[in-house]
Amino acid sequence: PEVFWGLIASLYVGNAMLLVLNLPLIGLWVKILRIPYHFLFSLILLFCIIGSYITNNNPYDVIIMAVFGLAMQTDDKPVIVGPFTAYNTTPLNRIARLTTDGNPDPTFAPGDRANDFVNTVAVTPEGQIVIGGGFTSFNGSSRRGVARLNSDGSNDSSFDTGTACNNQVYDIERQSDGRLLVAGNFTEWNGMARNRLVRLLPDGNLDNSFVT
Repeated sequence: PEVFWGLIASLYVGNAMLLVLNLPLIGLWVKILRIPYHFLFSLILLFCIIGSYITNNNPYDVIIMAVFGLAMQTDDKPVIVGPFTAYNTTPLNRIARLTTDGNPDPTFAPGDRANDFVNTVAVTPEGQIVIGGGFTSFNGSSRRGVARLNSDGSNDSSFDTGTACNNQVYDIERQSDGRLLVAGNFTEWNGMARNRLVRLLPDGNLDNSFVT
């Protein structure tokens, strides 16, 4: 009991200190949030790279930090996504599948891959790979913010999201019925007003029965 209540007390004290420290700084936080996303993202990424490297002076720590998302396939091969453009000196644009020994899988997603950052990844029971981020194309095909790939990393042409979103996708969660919850910084989906959260049908079409 002493440990439990000691932990609870420390949490209360910590929250009280954060409240005291942050109340005078509300104006500053609001100004920071007004900084354009691409500038703010670049600064945060730079500080993260510096911090992850100087901890152990190990470039491998930077690689681990650069991975935004990871999903395991049924064959125990991990699929990783992030802002990276290379892995172990192998040019790989923002998504890679690794073999069980940690090396890039050369049979996965040949081509240019995503033209901008990828934030999140999910693997379906059928072996398909769903990715989301700030890209507008994958392997030269138009894919705005979200794409579904076949198990070999090629575009799944049966998954059609249309013009999709007008801004970045941050997270994708697959429901048990195969529908996809997609969250991000968008305000439109296929030209219709949708604020930051939509649900997609298994074929990529917008689920109009889901309105937030």
